[in-house]
Amino acid sequence: MSISKKNNDKNKYFHLIGGGVTCWVIWQISTFLGIILGSAIPEKLGLSFAVPLTFLALLVNDFRKLINVIVIIVSGVVATLGYQIIPFKAYVIVAALSGLLIAFIITKFVVKKND
Repeated sequence: MSISKKNNDKNKYFHLIGGGVTCWVIWQISTFLGIILGSAIPEKLGLSFAVPLTFLALLVNDFRKLINVIVIIVSGVVATLGYQIIPFKAYVIVAALSGLLIAFIITKFVVKKND
């Protein structure tokens, strides 16, 4: 965004510096809040609690569309069922590929019928 901003040569550096400083300040504030609020999480939960929360935060925005929810459910079901069945811990790869296949089928055939 900062690089594509159309300003004259005199002001484009100030825009770039302002964007960089803003990102740095937000990074420092969020790191400080993470240090403070991270102490509220009990020790026994540790990373086994924090890592899934991180991925859940990334997925929250995808719950707005029905197609995304279907893909998430299919991938989750395949990963859960494949955990015990699929060897070499390849259930993650199989779940991702099944999600991609379902997304392809839905977007290619089902969405085109509605148009």
